[in-house]
Amino acid sequence: MKIGLGWLTLAAALTLYRLAEPRALDALLPSARGEAVATEVDGDAAMDVTGAVRPDPALLALFDYVLSNASGQSRAALNQNLLGILGARLPPRARAQVLDLFRRTLDYRAQLYLAARAHAPMSLARRWAWEQRLRARFFTAREAQALFVTADQLDRLALARLAVIEDQTLAGDERQRQLNALEQRLPPALRQMRAQTRLPLQLARAERLLLLRQGGERDLFLLRRQWVGNAAALRLTALDQEHQVWLRRVADYRAARQALGASPGLSGDALKGARDDLSANLFTPNERLRLAAYLPGED
Repeated sequence: MKIGLGWLTLAAALTLYRLAEPRALDALLPSARGEAVATEVDGDAAMDVTGAVRPDPALLALFDYVLSNASGQSRAALNQNLLGILGARLPPRARAQVLDLFRRTLDYRAQLYLAARAHAPMSLARRWAWEQRLRARFFTAREAQALFVTADQLDRLALARLAVIEDQTLAGDERQRQLNALEQRLPPALRQMRAQTRLPLQLARAERLLLLRQGGERDLFLLRRQWVGNAAALRLTALDQEHQVWLRRVADYRAARQALGASPGLSGDALKGARDDLSANLFTPNERLRLAAYLPGED
């Protein structure tokens, strides 16, 4: 189960990972393996013995799942998506409690986002302490502890790792020993989750090293299969092929746009209209949104 990380962990994770990553040669050997994660509903909502909704990381993960599929939807639409996932398995009182916690979670995260820039100059420790105080405006102490227990464990680990990394009195081997010891203090489920979270970064790095060594498509597939299993390796290969097809379509479109620009008599609104018609004929509306990222600076 994927559990949402605290914003502090997200801010510090790449730096901490980069400073503690394995040596280049070791990156070609998988440190964690597993099949591709299924695109199914993540998280869950459950009740306690009194019939009240139980706030826990699984509920927060369910909220994250709903938000991951939001794409600009309104609050009302998000609520309907959440209720649709819950179905009829919860009584009306529990469903109302889930919606209330969802609303407060969205308000809390919105406040985090709005205030993030103002608090950026603070140290990570002070920012984390500020986040704890902010939670008290949206959740009871029991709710905050239950919902964010996983995020808090990871945030404390991030702070402890940062302290070790910044300790200039430690030799390289001692620093790594202390980092490893901090990792081992996490519950096994969290260690496994962190391994799965790091896996895409480690695999991408191993792929780059392989390509630098002139590895071919077969070598790339074998590397992926070793890391993530046969099914996931096949899917990654298919995604590579789809991406190449997309790049060819973009190249053809760009060439056609340039040809229109060189056409006598086409300029201004007429040229813009011809280019709009061209993109409408070659791409779906969703593809046209994606297309803009591949045409920087082109009107």
